[in-house]
Amino acid sequence: MYSGTNNQFYKMRLLTDHNFFSVLNAPILFSNFNPNRYFFQTKPITQMIHSYLHSITQKTQIINKNPFGNRYKNNQDIFVHIRLGDMSKYNPGLNYYIKTIYLVKKNNIENGIGIGIIYLSTDQKNHILIKKLQKEFPLSVLIEKNEIETFQFGSACQSIVLSHGSFSAIIGYLGFYSKIYYPKYDSKKKWYGDMFSIDGWVECE
Repeated sequence: MYSGTNNQFYKMRLLTDHNFFSVLNAPILFSNFNPNRYFFQTKPITQMIHSYLHSITQKTQIINKNPFGNRYKNNQDIFVHIRLGDMSKYNPGLNYYIKTIYLVKKNNIENGIGIGIIYLSTDQKNHILIKKLQKEFPLSVLIEKNEIETFQFGSACQSIVLSHGSFSAIIGYLGFYSKIYYPKYDSKKKWYGDMFSIDGWVECE
């Protein structure tokens, strides 16, 4: 709960609105967190989360508990996450997915990886964008899994094409052996923080 003077409250809020580390290191907190102000969606924080998940202990535990764990390093599949629903207006668009999928296929062939199944995962399967992707890639498979299974299955695919927002980013964080592709980040147009600038990930437009 908030305690202290109004001046203290606003001073702390200005200090911490976009800086988790100043909250973490503050000797006294004068207010609760505002979860909508990117506390966990800045580049330094997401780098820390990514590094933690990729530590040997955490990675091993996550893989061992994944019911699709045998797929890690054992497929040539492309997992495409398309975030729509309540945030469809922010979607990077059909051209992004088509261009990126073709880029993935090109890179895989050039690197001798080959092409497996293209899996489409979305929260709005009847959306026109999904229909157009299925027309462009008629052999693609639309999968319908719950949220946990989506993380588990998607992260075990050889190539991952991300959408936008934290749900999609987490799939990438858990893709321990995957090549990750993500839409170009534009701080002026996105409601989320910079969660995708991970070393080795490929930014696409």
